[in-house]
Amino acid sequence: LVLIGLDAAGKTTTLNRLLMPYIPNEPTTPTTGFAPEKLVRGPVCMSIWDMGGQETLRRSWPFFAANTDAIMYVIDASDRPRWERSLLELSRTMDARMPSCEATVVVPGIPLLVMLNKADRCDEATLQELEALVAESVGTLSERFRCMRTAATDGVGVEDGIRWLISELNPDGHEPDV
Repeated sequence: LVLIGLDAAGKTTTLNRLLMPYIPNEPTTPTTGFAPEKLVRGPVCMSIWDMGGQETLRRSWPFFAANTDAIMYVIDASDRPRWERSLLELSRTMDARMPSCEATVVVPGIPLLVMLNKADRCDEATLQELEALVAESVGTLSERFRCMRTAATDGVGVEDGIRWLISELNPDGHEPDV
């Protein structure tokens, strides 16, 4: 699973909340490069790659996403001026092509979870507007996607998101090899 999104969207805070749900939120530092972690939920053990969101690192996202079973994309819902850039970067990642042929780098049909982080800082109308933009943009990129409101600092919605991904990766309830 790769965890991507623009810088300061809340990716590392989201991951920390998944890894340590009962620990008070601590300030994070920007991820430079990538940070691999293991997440265990019941019989499921996932490798999560927290990817830096700085502009210079975004070009590497498709290559990490190429061999993944799912993508978790975090958008800072409270940062309206960057919504368009964020959705563009997601589209570039999902639609990146192999140099030798026209096949996409990212395997078609993998689950895509879009987390609208910092939702607690937004009013309902703003969140509905962003959800519509995500659906319009992502609906053409993946048939298996879900958009969820989160507030990673408090853990709101984060666990629900990972449960959805697990159910998508493991629809029969058998132990998956994730």
